[in-house]
Amino acid sequence: MSAHLRACSILLLLELALFANAALGQSLCVIRRSESQVYTPFSVEDVTDLPLLAGKLKTPARPFDVWLAAALSSGTQAALASYQGSGAAPEPLRTLLVEDLNGLLDGPSLYTPERFAGITLRPETAALLSANPQGEDLARLNRRLLEDAHPAGLAKNLSELWVEGTAPPETRYVFQASEDLRNWFDLNDEVWGALSHRIDSTTVSERFFRLTPWVPLDPIVVVLIGDSTVSDFMGFYGTGWGRGIYDDFKPEARVVNLAWPGLSTKIYLTSEQHAKLLLIKPDFVLIQFGHADVYGCTGGQCTTTLPEYADNLRAIVGAIRSFGGIPILMTPPAQRAFGADGKVLPIYADRSSAVRDVAFELQTDLVDLNQLSTDLFNQLGESGSAYISMGSDLDHFSIEGAEVIAGLVVGALPNSLQRYLAR
Repeated sequence: MSAHLRACSILLLLELALFANAALGQSLCVIRRSESQVYTPFSVEDVTDLPLLAGKLKTPARPFDVWLAAALSSGTQAALASYQGSGAAPEPLRTLLVEDLNGLLDGPSLYTPERFAGITLRPETAALLSANPQGEDLARLNRRLLEDAHPAGLAKNLSELWVEGTAPPETRYVFQASEDLRNWFDLNDEVWGALSHRIDSTTVSERFFRLTPWVPLDPIVVVLIGDSTVSDFMGFYGTGWGRGIYDDFKPEARVVNLAWPGLSTKIYLTSEQHAKLLLIKPDFVLIQFGHADVYGCTGGQCTTTLPEYADNLRAIVGAIRSFGGIPILMTPPAQRAFGADGKVLPIYADRSSAVRDVAFELQTDLVDLNQLSTDLFNQLGESGSAYISMGSDLDHFSIEGAEVIAGLVVGALPNSLQRYLAR
């Protein structure tokens, strides 16, 4: 790594703070590689949304798109004219577009105020533009200008940051990261001597880093309780997200999924699944109900009013705390149903609000899966998130979708579980 690293800045770079215990002889630094060295031309994988990009070039509305459409080669223009949009084969248009875009990188600066009217430049793009770059820096600027003009259609060229640490070779440590200095998760377990970690500087979600002494993990049991949106059961409609969570934990954490289709909070309290929970007496319990409480189950008698729902959640939390377990309340995942405005409909808003209120009242940990999944679906859009469901069912998940939703859950688990996660 040292051959291509240029600078080492202690303690702070792009809001990245590093912590180490000097008394133990530890040291940490951020090393940044020169951005000009990581510049690369576009590849076909960098065209992240061909239908969107092609649509803006076929019927250009902005000055930039009018200019770019005219700057394309005749072969690309012909491929663009015959391209039918979403569902059509991406070739040869995607390859021809990449060739044309890369041809523009090595030319003069793409920027003129008139051409980029209505386009917001990233601060780093504006800073590079003001420096009047030449050579490869000019090509890097042109790529950034194209990325800023089409942020949803073209992937960003990554800059690289590295965190490097050293620790006494005779002592083992855990190398951890955090976004907020409260919840820490492991990057490397049982490390000693020198180590390094690459940071994706396009997101920089890992802002704080530390080395902390390694201690063996005590075995724990984590139980999931809830309805079909949590369960492992696989039906014609799909499965629950619990099916996708097992590989997210280290071997020291045994995960047991007691969620079952049709279980509302009312049915659960007198169910065999509740009896199993009291028998197992797990260390942590993830609690997520709502679907059956709203829509009912075969034979009826499942639905609950909002006051009943809240009271049942209180009873479940009380039962878990009675044997020393730690309850983690969860709001139900959003239904992947979109309104006329293209945004997710707030189907479980009242149930989610009730869960938040009970979590605040009883001072339990909370995973707001409703908000997390709503944000994800809104970001991906209706067609972009379709793979998360299986067929027309909007509450349950495909196998891949279960893993995605489980990932949202895992990312929001409290600090007490972070060391048990297999990251």
